[in-house]
Amino acid sequence: KQGATTVLNPAPAATLDPALLAASDWLIPNESEFALISSGQPSEESPTDAAILALPVSEPRLSEVPLFEEEFVLVRPFSESGKPVPHPESLHEMRLLLLEEGHCFRDQALTVCNISSSQTRDLMDASSLSTLVQMVGSGLGVTLIPNMAVPLESRSAKVEMLRFAASPPKRTVGMIWRRNTPLEAHLKKIADVVAAPDKCLA
Repeated sequence: KQGATTVLNPAPAATLDPALLAASDWLIPNESEFALISSGQPSEESPTDAAILALPVSEPRLSEVPLFEEEFVLVRPFSESGKPVPHPESLHEMRLLLLEEGHCFRDQALTVCNISSSQTRDLMDASSLSTLVQMVGSGLGVTLIPNMAVPLESRSAKVEMLRFAASPPKRTVGMIWRRNTPLEAHLKKIADVVAAPDKCLA
């Protein structure tokens, strides 16, 4: 109503009011959240034109366009400052803090650390990245966050955020839309701008 662009991150995965979806300009779900929102049946009646999320979605009725790769960043207690940066493959040996079930980043972190869902019973979890970082600051363990979250999450907790030197774990962020949508040409232009803003806006 105020002319503002609204962005909705439907995490954790849950059934949402159609009116809320219709009022959102952008959705940023993961695969499971998107499947729940669309009931696995993207249709012409759906109020959602496109979404930006971690790929792959692997839905034949949707077009996927990779936008950029994003590294994961290790968050550990500040008291461990100065210690060597562990290799990503050794994270499963540490006390890893995760987001709750239904969050896309939980699944991505488990994949990076080579941990199966059945091995997560003894792991602590939280409802948001900010809570995870605060838990790390309290010395409860370590966690991973996406690089785009570093500027915000590094403000309020006494933690050390480190980039992996060798073979840093990454995720691919992309844009999806229904195949054969009449908006495809416009959506491709939006994807080009998101993928290379300096080039497109020069």
